[in-house]
Amino acid sequence: MAEAAFGLQYDGPALVSHEMDVRDLAPALIATAELCQQMSQAMRPTDPPIAVNVRATTEGSFVVQLILVYERTRHVLAGDDVTAAANLAQLVTVLGTFVTLIVHRARSRVAREEPSALPGMIRITLVDGTTIELHKGVLDLEQNLAVRTSLREMVRPLTRDGVEVLRIKQDEVILSEVAKADLDAYDVDELSLTPPEVLLRNSGQEYLTVLSAVFQDDRKWRFTDGEATFSASITDLEFLRRVDGGEPFAKGDLLLAEVERTQTRDKRGLHTDIGIRRVIEHISASTQGVQGELSPPTDPIDDTIDPMPPTD
Repeated sequence: MAEAAFGLQYDGPALVSHEMDVRDLAPALIATAELCQQMSQAMRPTDPPIAVNVRATTEGSFVVQLILVYERTRHVLAGDDVTAAANLAQLVTVLGTFVTLIVHRARSRVAREEPSALPGMIRITLVDGTTIELHKGVLDLEQNLAVRTSLREMVRPLTRDGVEVLRIKQDEVILSEVAKADLDAYDVDELSLTPPEVLLRNSGQEYLTVLSAVFQDDRKWRFTDGEATFSASITDLEFLRRVDGGEPFAKGDLLLAEVERTQTRDKRGLHTDIGIRRVIEHISASTQGVQGELSPPTDPIDDTIDPMPPTD
């Protein structure tokens, strides 16, 4: 029978005896099983449902060996154990990546999404430069309340004193690791999981004066366009690499940039997000007095705002 095994290793001073309170462990195991089943359904909806079994623990702080198997192996997978085993092994890998993604997404914004060279996968590049490849169907589960609840229950034992880290392992390879300090990233906020409705979006080239350059991962710099002062995220990866490489900035520098303004609505109300998609030119404040007139943007700013098409 095709199967794929992985381990959940909870570690910390409270687990030196290799014992764990069943009231902590049982909900975490049930949540992990539900999470794997939800991910399998998202990745391959035509495959048979999977079962998640428990194998005797091996030596460790507290290691639970979980086994993924298909509940039935007829129809599509009948007689093809190699394909079935490969699918289950990929599910384990994607589980580890998904758990890691939640932590990274809590710290940094998505700069770009693009298809991967691998079929059915998508590559996500974050503003901090982190690149993650994940199955497209699973990526959609990030906003799924049931999935996020299962994930939260899987990591809940880390709320206990003396339980410091959870590792997802496969053949002694650590696929992902969740520390107690990362727990906030897994909080389930039903309000925040509801995708905001995009109302309006416009874009164009603008000159912006830098008021403050922020070098943390959120990359929200302060600008003025001559009338308003605002914060804007920067998702131009080439520009960010130049910044990380030491390109100097000072208050009063000018950027000619492609600027996108997006207005959304959620249960909290209206929000406007301003993003710098591409920095075309950086003009130092120390040289502005000798440069003469600035070149106009190559594309006029589009002052009209088109409503977004209705979504299903």
